[in-house]
Amino acid sequence: MTIESGSFIEYDRHNRSNFKDKVASYFNQIEKEENSTMQESSQQLQSHTSKNKVFVINQKQESLDLSRHEESESIIKVEQAQQIPLSKKKQLPRYMQPNQAWLSKDKQLPPPIIDLTKDQSYSKSKISSLLPQLIMNKKKKESNEDELNGDDNQNIGRLAKQNNKFFLINKEDPLIIDLFKKICQEKRDSNIIRARLTKGKMKAHLSRKYKGRVAEKILQYMDFSVPLDYQAFIDLLEKLLNFGQDKLKKMAFNVFDFNDDRYICQLDLYSIMKMYEGDDQVFVNGYSYDICKLIAYLDQKKISKGNQNYELNQKLKNIQKKVEQAMKQLNQQKKNSQTESQLLKKEERKKEKGDSKDLSFNNSETSSIQKESEEYSESEEEEYEESSQEGDKTTTNKTLGGPGEKSKYSDLASRRQSVMSKRVSKVSRGSGKSGISRVASSKKVQGGFFSHYSEQQDEEERENPFDAIFGKDIYKKMKGNRDYNEKMSLQEFKTNIAWGDNIFPQFIVDMIAYISGFLIDDYIKTKKEKEKYEQEQQQLQELINKRKEAGETLDENFLLEQFKRQRMNDADTELLIAKNRIGETMYRKLLRFFKNVCKNPADPKESSLFLTQESLTKKLKNHFGHKCDFFSQRFYYILSNNVNLKRIHLKEFIDKIMILYEGSQRDLNKFAFQLVDIDHDGLLTGPDLLTCQEQIDLSSEYGQEILNFVDHYVTTHLMTKSRINPKHFLHLDNFIMLLGGHNSKSCVIDEIKLKILSKEGKHSSK
Repeated sequence: MTIESGSFIEYDRHNRSNFKDKVASYFNQIEKEENSTMQESSQQLQSHTSKNKVFVINQKQESLDLSRHEESESIIKVEQAQQIPLSKKKQLPRYMQPNQAWLSKDKQLPPPIIDLTKDQSYSKSKISSLLPQLIMNKKKKESNEDELNGDDNQNIGRLAKQNNKFFLINKEDPLIIDLFKKICQEKRDSNIIRARLTKGKMKAHLSRKYKGRVAEKILQYMDFSVPLDYQAFIDLLEKLLNFGQDKLKKMAFNVFDFNDDRYICQLDLYSIMKMYEGDDQVFVNGYSYDICKLIAYLDQKKISKGNQNYELNQKLKNIQKKVEQAMKQLNQQKKNSQTESQLLKKEERKKEKGDSKDLSFNNSETSSIQKESEEYSESEEEEYEESSQEGDKTTTNKTLGGPGEKSKYSDLASRRQSVMSKRVSKVSRGSGKSGISRVASSKKVQGGFFSHYSEQQDEEERENPFDAIFGKDIYKKMKGNRDYNEKMSLQEFKTNIAWGDNIFPQFIVDMIAYISGFLIDDYIKTKKEKEKYEQEQQQLQELINKRKEAGETLDENFLLEQFKRQRMNDADTELLIAKNRIGETMYRKLLRFFKNVCKNPADPKESSLFLTQESLTKKLKNHFGHKCDFFSQRFYYILSNNVNLKRIHLKEFIDKIMILYEGSQRDLNKFAFQLVDIDHDGLLTGPDLLTCQEQIDLSSEYGQEILNFVDHYVTTHLMTKSRINPKHFLHLDNFIMLLGGHNSKSCVIDEIKLKILSKEGKHSSK
């Protein structure tokens, strides 16, 4: 027990021995009070159990012993304090510092208040002090039991979380494990437990494939605050794929936003294409499909703006031009009449006054460039005075209204007017601005409200990444022309762009495959097939249960076979329908061609055959007799409905190709139109035609058709006098008219029909 500053002990500096006696009497009194309270509490606690009673008495006895021990220690400290020199007596410890406000000689200590609940709570608190140890012992027992069943519980919890996930990465896949070791710069035969992936290693791996700041933009959306082991890396990818789809789309948006202005414009996409000019594989796999989608959206947005009320706007512009022209003529007539009246008045006045009024008249006409032309006008005034003085010497006493004087003044006025017009043209030449605009622009740069903005804008233009790709002048021109540079926001990127069968942009699919080996396209396909199979099994089980409830005796194996016959594969059923529709002979020829260009010709099931862009490009040349990579690519996109990396099965191929044999003349021309529509926007633009011109042999018959389209486009769209012409494209109807009308068709149609039905190796003479 300690004595603090709030005690009832009064410290008297004059009588130091008195303090020692007071401390001793204070402890004696406390001891008596504790003895009395212990006796009263023991009497009241007789109803309790003997264990609790003994426990309380022991606690009281311990407290009594503790108080006696502290009393003896305090007395010893007081005696030591008396032996300390005077310099150290002033620095008493805190528990010996007195309180002068309490306890004088006349005051007495208050009587103790006995509270039974306090003693009970006191005893309960002592009992509760043992509870933490009991709880810890219990936890140790539970932990020992968890060690036995720990793996099972963790697996159950993990499976419960995995049920809510669509994408689950097989962490035991050897390809994924080897790729993780490679990124971590570990040996292939090393233990995967030792491998740790850091931000620097991931950045080095991404920089090997992607150029520019793409690696930095990707790492902004991945948490590498601590090195990741293999399991943490898999968890990070699963979290991004399942719950961070908006984050991944935002990542792709930032990658396509080349200049980091929070918008995707045509300049951004053009700069990416220029950056990957020498690396076609990376561009095709990671960027081409997305850029085609984005360019198509931006072009459609631009066309909708350009064609909006186009005819009405043209009429209004023509009317406005006529009104402006009429106003100019009227102003010119007013100026001519004013000059004539002024000249007549000047003839009746003196030469000096007439000169000053003439100058003021000219200065009023050119008030917009007054500051820049003052010096020049003063010099002209002196020249005019000299010429007038010379005229005074040679003139006779004729009146001012004579014909000679009138012609002379008119010559001087016309000469001054021509000089001033030349001055105006020099001021505004080359800049397209008047003198006022030039002065205002100089003030804007020197100081004022807009000075900081102009300086900041100039600094941004100097540091713009577009400058390093295609020059600052071209960027400035395209930046100021809204007709060429259309923008897209993040919200438009998320909501208005359809990515086909995938839920992610192709860049994300390629990036995930590059850093983890996880193929999103294959996973989605197998997942859908598995779900379809489980649904069929569930329907079969429901059918069995219904028949059992009805009391029917059945053979489950026989019912399974019957169900399979009834529930024939959808692809087989559709293929059978298509076969009956086109006939056996046509079906056999198309099947022969499809097996020659498909990916899996050895598969016995016809509905399982499929072709890819790679297999079509590799094998189509056997039918055409020469290399035709560009035509194979365009042919593939028509078959796949402009979807990249898609498997085309036999039924889809028949539906598309039978248009050539059963379709109308317009359908055939539309097929030929889609072959040259590179960006799939339903319009033939300059880039589409130029691409076809570069890839197709122009000496062939089909090449001559392409040259005809290019010449028409150049003469009718690029070499026009109108400065505003948003219709820089060809529609399907224009395409058909250039072919010769609705009764004509492209020569490429007959060529395709002949090659498809002919055997491999037998090429036509064309």
